[in-house]
Amino acid sequence: MRHLIEHIPFSQDSDRWRFKQILDEQIAKGVLTATAAYCAFKPPKGPTTEQAIRATKKRKAQEQRENGAEDGDGSLSAMIRRNQERRVADDDAFLENLAAKYGPGGKAGAKKNAAKKPDPSLASAKHKAAK
Repeated sequence: MRHLIEHIPFSQDSDRWRFKQILDEQIAKGVLTATAAYCAFKPPKGPTTEQAIRATKKRKAQEQRENGAEDGDGSLSAMIRRNQERRVADDDAFLENLAAKYGPGGKAGAKKNAAKKPDPSLASAKHKAAK
């Protein structure tokens, strides 16, 4: 059983009873054969999985009541909501910065456009001199 616990992803020692039940069903159907090591295995005595789940839920509910949380996802949803609001504010600030920098009348845009536009009086003087 230790081998199963080590090689099945996300399994824990508390899952031994469940694995044993599944393997017993497969042995009864004839899909698997029982080995001497398997027959000698006896999971440690303790609460069943269902009892452990109920106890964990009760303990978490009690902790949340003590901490003032109304439901299990209350604090998580509040944290997610705050992060979303912060991201929206950051995005708005980013877009406003881009608009100020590259939009019409912006600092960098005005400098680039001023450098590219030739003076119309010089252009007409060059054109007249070429004729």
